[in-house]
Amino acid sequence: MEKINVMPKWNELFLPIIKYYSDGKSHNNRRAKIDIADSLNLTEDLRQVVNSKYKDNKIENRVGWALSALKIAGLLEQYERGSFIITNSGKKLLKNLPAIFDEKFLIDNYPLYKQNKEKNILNYKNKKNSKNNTVTDSVMSDYTPVERIDSAINELEQELSVELMEKLHTVDPYRFEEIVAELLARMGYGELMVTKKSNDGGIDAVVNEDKLGLDKIFVQVKRYAENNKIPEKYVRDFLGALSTHKISKGIFVTTSTFDNKAIVAAKNSDKKIRLIDKDELTELMIKYEVGTTKIKSYDIKIIDTDYLEN
Repeated sequence: MEKINVMPKWNELFLPIIKYYSDGKSHNNRRAKIDIADSLNLTEDLRQVVNSKYKDNKIENRVGWALSALKIAGLLEQYERGSFIITNSGKKLLKNLPAIFDEKFLIDNYPLYKQNKEKNILNYKNKKNSKNNTVTDSVMSDYTPVERIDSAINELEQELSVELMEKLHTVDPYRFEEIVAELLARMGYGELMVTKKSNDGGIDAVVNEDKLGLDKIFVQVKRYAENNKIPEKYVRDFLGALSTHKISKGIFVTTSTFDNKAIVAAKNSDKKIRLIDKDELTELMIKYEVGTTKIKSYDIKIIDTDYLEN
């Protein structure tokens, strides 16, 4: 059988789950999530995908949410601690499976699930919005609540990245050098000094990796327009400055990108040189809170099954 190479949506998992419980036996929830995920015939890479922020197995997480939905609808019920069993409603459903067994089917046919759904403000906060937003809500309902939070965070960070880059293009060039220096300091590099505005030989900052300054990293920053790529010449000039000072490591940071020849020049050099373009720069600034301020944080909690079962 050909392997599936598309991650199933959480509400596409109702059918394999209800069939798994069709034997009428109770199944441990943790074991069931693994067994059902294994039964989906996913490619190995897809089977091992983890959620970006919480590092749990993605398909097993989706199976877990689908299990919860079927329990809320009354198709499964708790048999003993940490295990579910199929209900009479579930057995009845198995005898006459719908053509489309998704969340809409649960909402339309199981009042308990509908009532629970209506209490979920997150799912229904845009219910009265425009038609376009309704389409967006429909798409987002294919994801679990944690995945929707991830999506919202990613969207906010993308907007923040754009705003950061706009600001970086307006600050004084020397201030930009200081910002990059602050970022490197937040990232845990050693003692760092921004060079003087003149006679710096193309070097904008120097990092002392050890307290005696025996091992140094040279830093160069270029505030370029986003559509104006850093050419190979600038990278080679930077490499030349490293050689002149007998320095083996360098970091080149820009508000633009590097052209292909510049990337190849850095890669093929005998120096250890790291190129940081506009996308990675804003990503690092957000991660290390340079030029950004945290206004709110949320704690996402999950069931500790080991604690509850033991």
